[in-house]
Amino acid sequence: MIRFITLVNLSSIDLNLLLVLHTVLEEQSVVRTAEKLSVTSSAVSNSLARLRTALDDGLLVRRGRRLTPTPRALELAAPLKTALGTLTQALDARFDPAVSRRRFTLALSEVDQVCSAPEIAAGLTRRMPQAGLHIVNLDTLAATDGLATGAIDAAMVSAPSVPTEPGMHAMALYEEEGALLVRQAPRWFDTDGSRRRSSTPLATSTPGSSSVDRLAGTWSPRPSSRDMA
Repeated sequence: MIRFITLVNLSSIDLNLLLVLHTVLEEQSVVRTAEKLSVTSSAVSNSLARLRTALDDGLLVRRGRRLTPTPRALELAAPLKTALGTLTQALDARFDPAVSRRRFTLALSEVDQVCSAPEIAAGLTRRMPQAGLHIVNLDTLAATDGLATGAIDAAMVSAPSVPTEPGMHAMALYEEEGALLVRQAPRWFDTDGSRRRSSTPLATSTPGSSSVDRLAGTWSPRPSSRDMA
């Protein structure tokens, strides 16, 4: 008799199906498995059907009111328990900044690269001496949608640009105001510092703003917030 051995490609199997099989083997019940995994009984049955097809084995056979595992399912029981236990333990491991070698990617504006990056790098070195820091500009953030894809870990952006996608978190870091620098007693100010009417146009911009407000002889600073996303 010639036997054909089919090698299973792990990438072709939804790993959630293995969790379902492991739970059914432990609970010996589709209903209890559904309750434990917070899914419906039909979802459990569908998962088992897909896994039977993928592994070309019945896995669990109903005999009376009980599900009886096949020899193949019994072979899988112990390795599944070990593998899932190891994976759970790894995912539950606490992050230790003192030993982490992770490289963090931070998106900053050109201004923040000059003003904020040195302080951020110094703080990272103190708390995470083995970690790395990679800084990209905000153009890279916009072009790659880096926060959504995970290519960028965090970004410092002005308030209107804070992302609102699920799973992203933002917090206010600081507020800043624009400042007008002029020579002493210019012609549109009186000597006592009071404003003098003038037809001279004055252009101002608030940090983080994409437009320039052109005012005729007046100027009022507007605060802008910078948030961390």
